Amino acid sequence: AAENIEEYGIVEIYNIAMYFCAMTLTGVGYGDVNPSGQEELWLSTITMFSAGFLWAWVIATIVNVVNNMDAFATHFQKVNDELNMIMESRGLTTGLRTRCRKHLHEAYLVHRKRHEQLAIRSLSSGLQGEIHIASGADRICNCVWYLRDVQPEVLVELVNYLNPDMFSPGEYIIHKRCMSVIRRGCLWWKGRGLTRDDVIGEDMILDSEMLRDSIFPKTLTFVEVMSLQRDDLQKVCEKFPDFSRKIRMAQVRLAIRRGILYYSRLARVRHAFQGPLASERLRTPCEELASNPEEREDQQMKKPRFCTANYHQAELMTAVTSIRELIQHYIQDPKHRTSRISVASAEADHGSQGSADSIGGSDGAGNVVAAAATQYTALSAQLARIESMQTQLIDRASGKQQQDAALS
Repeated sequence: AAENIEEYGIVEIYNIAMYFCAMTLTGVGYGDVNPSGQEELWLSTITMFSAGFLWAWVIATIVNVVNNMDAFATHFQKVNDELNMIMESRGLTTGLRTRCRKHLHEAYLVHRKRHEQLAIRSLSSGLQGEIHIASGADRICNCVWYLRDVQPEVLVELVNYLNPDMFSPGEYIIHKRCMSVIRRGCLWWKGRGLTRDDVIGEDMILDSEMLRDSIFPKTLTFVEVMSLQRDDLQKVCEKFPDFSRKIRMAQVRLAIRRGILYYSRLARVRHAFQGPLASERLRTPCEELASNPEEREDQQMKKPRFCTANYHQAELMTAVTSIRELIQHYIQDPKHRTSRISVASAEADHGSQGSADSIGGSDGAGNVVAAAATQYTALSAQLARIESMQTQLIDRASGKQQQDAALS
């Protein structure tokens, strides 16, 4: 055998060595059938390496398919691993780590919706809206009173801007320029609980900060919401003039209602800070006639009733005045006739089109004036009832004083 090996050249020796390496690495095995010539050795080596690479490619493809069957689950697992590494590197406490992991677990569906929106945005805006409506996003718009019964094309545009969000227990939802609809969980706001389909931040359409609600809700459980930003609503209004006028009407009505409440609270605070001076101005005739201590004590028990009547009278007079101011502010002032959330101002300069976009048009102005007049009439009637009640109380007190004088 030695002389046979010595007869081989360098190329033949490398060919034999490559054959045995390929047979060992690919796991084909040595077998009982061996190649007899150099050509067969080359062919066997190439075949074994080709089959090995092909099999590795098949296995890698199968693993990749299985791994991408749920791409979001893989992405979410990576986010979870990164969060664990961050918490470990920063040395967070066990309690805080538990809360972070629990929030991430509860927000799984929220993150999935965000991930799905990235894929849906590759479609046209019309198809995106139809997909969201088929998924039930139109029911979210129906929860907001000024977004109900809108045109289908407006609804398709609105649902494209709805974004999911999640809050942990004990957090305050501070969204000044955003409206949110609760989809899951419970909130505490102004002494009452808010649950599914309740709306927070519906006053985002108002421009005045003093008319917006300054009390923010607090979460009691994990809360999932669908939010609509004011800027996104403005984009929809710029595309659809009819929808812009509807939002403007809702803006005026909400401003009048909030303005009445604001000026009423202002009158209440003003009355509280005036203190004894206000009590002197609201003093009744029977208080001045009281001379002995017993009558004074009896009169002190009656004093709050007279003060309460005068106080409500002053509060209602302030409310009536505020309605007049708001009507002048939102209707008679030309610069406020068109909505700040409205179509582009360039369109308002074109004759009849500008008239159609104006909130001061025949239909819009009539509805606003009618609503304001209705509230004005109701408050005036209530003011008259309080004045009548005050007159009756004064007459009753005067009659009692005359009876006491007659008995004495």
